[in-house]
Amino acid sequence: MNKTWLELKNIDVFINERKIINSINLELKLGEHTVVLGPNGSGKSTLINVITRNIHPIFKDNSSLKLFGLSSINIFNLRKNIGYVSKDIDDRIHFKEKVSEVIISGLIGSIGLRGMYKPSKNEINEAYRIMTELDLLEVSREKYVNLSDGQKRRVLIGRAIINNPRILIFDEPTASLDIKSSYDFINLIRKISTSEVTILCITNTLDNIIPETQNVILLKNGLILNQGSPKDVLTSKNLSDLYDTDINVFKSDGFWRSTPVS
Repeated sequence: MNKTWLELKNIDVFINERKIINSINLELKLGEHTVVLGPNGSGKSTLINVITRNIHPIFKDNSSLKLFGLSSINIFNLRKNIGYVSKDIDDRIHFKEKVSEVIISGLIGSIGLRGMYKPSKNEINEAYRIMTELDLLEVSREKYVNLSDGQKRRVLIGRAIINNPRILIFDEPTASLDIKSSYDFINLIRKISTSEVTILCITNTLDNIIPETQNVILLKNGLILNQGSPKDVLTSKNLSDLYDTDINVFKSDGFWRSTPVS
């Protein structure tokens, strides 16, 4: 039986006195790729910030939060166990940072190095191994800001996986990417999904749900509406209720798609 890596019990989250997450109960298993699907403003990003400990929930009677079976976790251990890929990180990278520096910065949980850290020879070698795997070797000395959006997203994966994390979180993985870059990036996620890393993907579109997904959570207004296998959860009725519009959901070449009901 797969071990539980995330356990949320009766969790509430408030931001500026507004309840964003409402009494959520959730367990996620190692080795089980999960997608959290919901419209903008449903609480998806807040949920990620709870997991990465950037936001702390309100604890009440019978509430708890555990990561890898622990109620408290050292922030450095958290960074080693959970990698994170988000467009928000892209926006925070200094214009002078080079590709190799951005990737190596994942070792210390910073966004770029900027002279704060001198990597060892082994760490540099590991960064170059990752850049080779991600087809980034030719741009390793380039400034990050000069890359295409597709290349930047691969750099962020490199930064996220340099610690060999157990969990890899994608927050709207194809945001701002063109069609080709989106296809390439989804294929890269599919390749990663066959490794020992467990994937958690946060998205507002069916296009980001890879066929290897085993668990889908529908989130709306801070509440979990449905959870289960893609086959059981990704129905026309469930998605219509989720987005408050009539949607026809179907599967094509292993991927889930939707069209509006005319």
